[in-house]
Amino acid sequence: MIESKLIEPTYSLLKRTQVVYRANVNGNRVYYTLDADNTPNFRISLTTMIRATCPKPEQLIKWIADQGYEESKRYMEERASYGSLLHYLIGKLITDKKFDFDFTHQICADIAAFEKWQYKDHWASDLNDDIAAFMQFVIDYKVHPLAVELVLVSEKDCYGTAIDLVCEMTIQEDGFDENDPYKSGARKGQPREVKVDKKITALMNFKSRRTGSFYEDEEVQLEFEKRLFNENYPEIHIDKIYNWSPKEWRGITPTYALKDQSDSLNIGKANAILEIARIELFKKMPVQTIVSGNVKFGEMPKIEYVSVEEIIRNKHSEIEQISLANTNENN
Repeated sequence: MIESKLIEPTYSLLKRTQVVYRANVNGNRVYYTLDADNTPNFRISLTTMIRATCPKPEQLIKWIADQGYEESKRYMEERASYGSLLHYLIGKLITDKKFDFDFTHQICADIAAFEKWQYKDHWASDLNDDIAAFMQFVIDYKVHPLAVELVLVSEKDCYGTAIDLVCEMTIQEDGFDENDPYKSGARKGQPREVKVDKKITALMNFKSRRTGSFYEDEEVQLEFEKRLFNENYPEIHIDKIYNWSPKEWRGITPTYALKDQSDSLNIGKANAILEIARIELFKKMPVQTIVSGNVKFGEMPKIEYVSVEEIIRNKHSEIEQISLANTNENN
């Protein structure tokens, strides 16, 4: 089964580079753009590429073994649904520039029902805590969003993904205060060492787990996202890349984890992963078996192999024809 839809950023101050679509092909996600004749140019999902080329962390393997395959699969699907809701709510907060905590349950229950996710009532309370943690992060670092859920594809390396957040933010770095030098001691008269504010442009990936820890493959993921953004927006320099996640908190001050991954040693794995992916994953898209026709007992239906490329091209051509017909009818 093939399902595809136009992917637009939830919120973006950045000029759109190209129109991007996402398709689910036999359970696997791919991204694509269209040529003038509606021929799709496919890009593999970054998540698929990393999962297929990076080994699972040992602690994750141990946890799966302890829980059992079926239970661990059920729980991971449940947490994936929760993570999707958290991403949606962060996007809604940034887009609307406000957030009504009293309606979280209804919004998320409706989304879960539409997506056929198993929704748990306590998620609303947990999501409210996590959104409060994100708001605390926004205040602490004077965050100014540039784009949220920005879907991009690489012409050069043939992958695509959604970038969670590109923003301007203020961090503190070591500096010197020329106007308030040391008053005494060996360094008397020299500029005093202080923390100074520095405004940067950052790219960020959100995780919904509350442990405060991040896996090695998530560091590699950020490197690929930075490369992808640089390819599409070379005029915007990304100063740092981060992982962000909420944490368990009590009291009146929400807490979160923010890890600077800009100098991660695991970033060097990116080129090797690309080479493996080119060998194992960047292959011709599979064909789709289509069975059709109204036949009598004892007769065979029409069975044909049709490439995914052809199915998608025909689909978009039909949409264009319907749109053109509607336009002509209205005129």
